[in-house]
Amino acid sequence: MRTVCPKCRYLRKAGDTARPDECPACGVIYAKALAAQEAPRAPVDSARPSKGLPWGKILLLLAIAIGAWQGHKISQERRGERVERASPATTDGMAQLAATVKPGDVTMYTTTECPYCRDAKNWLNRNGFAFTECDAQVRPECASQLNALGGVGVPFLVVRGTPMKNGFDSDEFLAILQR
Repeated sequence: MRTVCPKCRYLRKAGDTARPDECPACGVIYAKALAAQEAPRAPVDSARPSKGLPWGKILLLLAIAIGAWQGHKISQERRGERVERASPATTDGMAQLAATVKPGDVTMYTTTECPYCRDAKNWLNRNGFAFTECDAQVRPECASQLNALGGVGVPFLVVRGTPMKNGFDSDEFLAILQR
């Protein structure tokens, strides 16, 4: 009887010296090769088994949500929509302080397109503070004054002779007025 190897298809010859259950060409054991061919193959599942909650995805979504919220708040502030909550006592104190500011006490150097300048003007107007605006982009004398004061950016405020060199900060502004 001539045997054909189930793996390499070698036709065994009468003079081959390999064991009778082994293919002389590739060395496979005939019974093992036949069993491997006949065994049902399990489907390969490429999905990983679930091991609880997908914490990586949850943390990523949380980080995206926090970033979106922060971006929304910054966008509101730049458009001048920031809502400031103050107690009535603070509001009364702010109104009394604003009443002490005379025209010429506060000069704000601005430019036409500056969103921070717009925010500062909105805050001053909303709280009733008098100020003089000097647009360095429109009026050359304002640009000269700004340079002479050492201003490198806008808004640049001079409050009762004290320059606010780091932009507008409401706490610093109020502290200067209360001196």
